[in-house]
Amino acid sequence: MPDISASLIPFLLVPLAIPAVLAYFFQVRPNRRRAHAIAVLQSGLHVGDRIVTHSGLHATVHALTTDTVDLEVRPGSIHRYDRTTVIRLSS
Repeated sequence: MPDISASLIPFLLVPLAIPAVLAYFFQVRPNRRRAHAIAVLQSGLHVGDRIVTHSGLHATVHALTTDTVDLEVRPGSIHRYDRTTVIRLSS
């Protein structure tokens, strides 16, 4: 059995660490940034904002509570959704 010197161990671990570092920078960080941006958007909603929900529903914010948002899909048609379903403002 070959004798592996303790000084070679860091050189053997570097190739294992590179994929983990790349995954962090290309997957974890962007997802955290996106989730933070959506959370800021959801907490800053105002009555009258045009929004898009996670399922693709385009509507206008009619009323707000701490956890829910009432959306007016068309005049007179109000639907209550959880605030977390809002993912972006409509253009």
